[in-house]
Amino acid sequence: RDTRFNIKHAWSPEVVHLGSKCCVRVLDADHGSIAEVSASIARANKAWKSFWRLWSSAFVDLRLKTQLYRSVVFSSLLSGLESLAISNNQLRKLEVWHSNKLRLLLLGAAPGLTNVAVRALCNVSSVDCSLKLRRIKMWQNIFLHPKNNTAVLTALAGSFPGLPAQLRDSHVCDHANPWLKQLVSDFQYVVQYCPRVRHALGIRSLLHLTKCPEFLNETFRCLPRFVSSVD
Repeated sequence: RDTRFNIKHAWSPEVVHLGSKCCVRVLDADHGSIAEVSASIARANKAWKSFWRLWSSAFVDLRLKTQLYRSVVFSSLLSGLESLAISNNQLRKLEVWHSNKLRLLLLGAAPGLTNVAVRALCNVSSVDCSLKLRRIKMWQNIFLHPKNNTAVLTALAGSFPGLPAQLRDSHVCDHANPWLKQLVSDFQYVVQYCPRVRHALGIRSLLHLTKCPEFLNETFRCLPRFVSSVD
């Protein structure tokens, strides 16, 4: 027997699946998203540093800088995060990183401006809005093809022996999983800013949107792009 083996190294709370870091503590305060958010920021930092001379140049047009930022840096920051349940703490961490980089693009022209104003000036969406749109598009595809996503829908809102029900009379219970709560929060956001969907929903439960044609076929161009719930 090898006595040098230390049992604490035999198990890790984080595993890598399909290139993403997953944490088994998905029901803690940060929903297990800490590792993936940290990895996303590290990945975006690497992309940012690759173009540092361009960002710091006063001779490059801001519009060109922001186009490159969106396509290379911001896309690296958001990649894969739509599948996670993101807590406000982790969302704030992403927004702070994002806003700091946009202020650097403005080369000192941002003092006194709010984060919303900085995003609007750079014409780059907030992390919050971008992730909401990504999640909504993901769920639209899932709800349009429910037979192909039975396992996902069961895990999202299904009932399991020995566990409390997640839904009661089409309403989400307090002990429901964080993905279901996040979905309902995204639905509330859609209903708030999209009159067409709000009118189609009427007085019915938000979960009716899973079968609502107006929701499933909406592009949501009317959603506010620069606002974040953690500003």
